[in-house]
Amino acid sequence: MLSGCIEDYTPEVKSSKTQFLVVDGFINTQGPTTIKLSRSANLAQTGGPVVERLAQVSIEDAAGNRTPLKETVPGTYVSADQQLVPGRNYRLTIKTGAGRQYVSAFTAAKVTPPIDAITWKASDAGVQLYVNTHDPAGATGYYRWIYDETWFFLSAYNSELEYVDGEIRPRKDNIYECWGTENPEIIQVGTTTGLTQDAVTDFPLTRVPRNSIKLRFRYSLRARQYALSQEEYKYWETLKKNTETLGTPFDPLPSQVQGNVHCLQDATEPVLGFVGATSLVEKRLFVNNNELPADWTFLDSNYLGCQYLADTTLLTKDEIFGYFSFIKRTPIAYVRGKTSFSGSTTDCVDCRVHGTNVKPSFW
Repeated sequence: MLSGCIEDYTPEVKSSKTQFLVVDGFINTQGPTTIKLSRSANLAQTGGPVVERLAQVSIEDAAGNRTPLKETVPGTYVSADQQLVPGRNYRLTIKTGAGRQYVSAFTAAKVTPPIDAITWKASDAGVQLYVNTHDPAGATGYYRWIYDETWFFLSAYNSELEYVDGEIRPRKDNIYECWGTENPEIIQVGTTTGLTQDAVTDFPLTRVPRNSIKLRFRYSLRARQYALSQEEYKYWETLKKNTETLGTPFDPLPSQVQGNVHCLQDATEPVLGFVGATSLVEKRLFVNNNELPADWTFLDSNYLGCQYLADTTLLTKDEIFGYFSFIKRTPIAYVRGKTSFSGSTTDCVDCRVHGTNVKPSFW
């Protein structure tokens, strides 16, 4: 019998002192525009991206008219609500706090057609969700979609008590019922240029596994749709291939991703991002548990290791729930006529550890 060991391999990566500008966002032709500016990082760098603060950001049309964006939080710039003229050329202008100037290429403002429907189908693998749309004018041709998911869930145990300032008292807030949210960073693009009609039918957005906790009670998906230019479609398609279809000997080699933003002082300086000009449309779908096959069961991995402390004593509440506890716990309920109480670790009792107990406005 042969055996071996696995050793960690850390490849040599050339370090770079240059942090390139990253431009994330698009010019919204029918609403406020949000642009996020940050700096690229080396592979060895820890922590989140370094945001680009105190920049002057504007939307400019071909006649030189500008609409400024305001920095609302560090690195995020937002314009007022606006209605741009379809077909007219617009671009983004940026002047950093250090005085470097960047512009995106002029691009014609597009209007995104509505989403006709979001549909779903249950199978042994789970719930497959699809998006459908069409442009009767045949003027779109290139599409991009993003989506977010929201679902209702319960914590492992329903707490009726709380530990405050050394005392156990009835709980005032609900930490049993919560909503989880995910925003998958998956690139979804499609084209109808090879079809007789500018129509997308049953484009697969995502699949939720049949045992996913997202489906236990109620699940919601919101799809957002953007019309793209051909250049922007190629950008996202290349970025998708470089980030999602690499890792095996049979995958294509990564290729250069070329955006449409450049530096006015140095045209050779790399700038990451593509700024298009289009409108945004969205549609929401709900899937209720009673619409799914009755024999489906659901697994919540967040609560697999939960242990229920069935009976403790009030004399040791500080050691169990308070300052002297090495494990963060939360009381659940009184037992034996309020002389003792039950409890568990906070991550098994407080659903806010894995979501929010604030009900979404759309729920």
